[in-house]
Amino acid sequence: MSKRDHTDSVSTIPTKSILFNPLIFLSIIVVFSLLLRLCYFPHNIPFGLDALSYFSYAVKTSQLGHLPTDQNLPNNGWSAFLSIFFYFFHSVDFLDYMELQRYISISISLATIIPVYLLCRRFFAVPYSLLGAALFAFEPKIITNSFLGITEPAYVFLGTLTLVLFLGKSYKFVYVSFATSALFTLVRYEGLFLIVPLSIMFFVRFRNERKFFLRYLLALSIFILVLLPMVYFRIQASGEDGLTSHLFAGSTYVSEQIINGVPDDDYPIIVDGEQNKTFHFIFRGFSTLVKYLSFLAVPNFIIFIGLGLYFYIKDKKYKNLDYRTITILVFAVFQLLPAFYAYMRGIQEIRYLIIILPIFYLLSSFTFKKFGKQFRRFSVIAAVVLVGIFFASLSFLESQRIDYEHEREAFIISEHIVKTPKRINEDPIDGNYITTAQVIKNWPRISSLTEFDVDRISTSGFNSLEEFIGKSKHSGLTHIIADGSLTRPAFLKDVFDHEDNYPYLIKVYDSTEYNMKYHVKMYKIDYDIFDRLVNGEYRND
Repeated sequence: MSKRDHTDSVSTIPTKSILFNPLIFLSIIVVFSLLLRLCYFPHNIPFGLDALSYFSYAVKTSQLGHLPTDQNLPNNGWSAFLSIFFYFFHSVDFLDYMELQRYISISISLATIIPVYLLCRRFFAVPYSLLGAALFAFEPKIITNSFLGITEPAYVFLGTLTLVLFLGKSYKFVYVSFATSALFTLVRYEGLFLIVPLSIMFFVRFRNERKFFLRYLLALSIFILVLLPMVYFRIQASGEDGLTSHLFAGSTYVSEQIINGVPDDDYPIIVDGEQNKTFHFIFRGFSTLVKYLSFLAVPNFIIFIGLGLYFYIKDKKYKNLDYRTITILVFAVFQLLPAFYAYMRGIQEIRYLIIILPIFYLLSSFTFKKFGKQFRRFSVIAAVVLVGIFFASLSFLESQRIDYEHEREAFIISEHIVKTPKRINEDPIDGNYITTAQVIKNWPRISSLTEFDVDRISTSGFNSLEEFIGKSKHSGLTHIIADGSLTRPAFLKDVFDHEDNYPYLIKVYDSTEYNMKYHVKMYKIDYDIFDRLVNGEYRND
């Protein structure tokens, strides 16, 4: 992408037409993007584990008026922002607060359309930039992520806005970009990596100007000053700053586990007859990174990115890189590092790469630019592309649609499970809502995420129910829960199908008795009968 690309115009493109009027076009795609999100909005579905941490932290902060001391959340910028809204919002139902969190997340995701357009505009003419913004607006992974109530929408918004401001013509924009990069860091501590490419590119861009070093010190001071208040409050609340403490923890993990430790054997790599620990982790990180980058390109980017890369290499644009393109490349490299680290540890989540999507938009806009030069009726081509993007996203969302009624029933069942203290088998039902049900059990008081009345015991490594109960008795196992799913251990499926074969299990709950489609059974263990059965003393008369 050369400097000429930014002002490049094509006579055959009606840039002043209604289709390519930025205000009208962006308004239309925001409306349609909002409608798409509302169609798939998970009404009355509680949060799972990640979002639950941010939710509980935000609720506690709004109730206390300060950061909670019983929950250490390093990426608390998102929760602190939510707490402002929670403070002024009043409802007796915790689900209303969760839906508010989702609506705020969706609003930020929609607002990101503007900086995405402006970022593309730094390189391309209006029509191509608008199509790049449309790709973001209808990207299905962005849409579904905005429902989760987690940090990515704010992270992508602030990361993209930082790039837009840094690439601005005035020093004032550059100074503000250091402030937004600090907010970016407060949302996710991995954002601290962004200060490195910003600093590098500051010197590359302004090295020939007077007082550039003093200007850099001013920009860096702005970055630090924005961070300091939250860092101070974090230290007061938990004793950690949430930034350097976690970066040092990461370097310790690399030193102890990757270089000197024994890997987890998720990817057994054999080198010269022995397992090479460092190569093991590097291979796992790289292979997972490539896998999820490929997934990220489906469905809307896979064609546009491939063509964009092809045209970019064919036109030899890489031979005339300006500071803007170099900034994007350096940003991408430093934002891939946290994802690579997470994947080395065996984490399997695509959301660590969502911050890279702005790079995809730029490559896709390069494809649109080439189309604009090749076709006289580019307006028609653009309309076809837009319709194709919309329906590709719609098809992807439909294929990934979650059974919301099933999720609601799973939560209701989880609420019943946590009514009384017990120890149960691990991962007994769908949804992972047992933790959620315990956290909001005494709403509006929020329980700790670590101290629960219902605990779970792993079923891994056990071949029969008798073996599992026998070895878990002294750990306090009290109940067995089964839903008949094939994803659970085979002996739990057998309990569900043939409960009469287990006289020591007393059924205390059956979800079908409450007119639910999701069939879950809960049994209390009668250890008197179980012990007599194991000892051969039990007679079933």
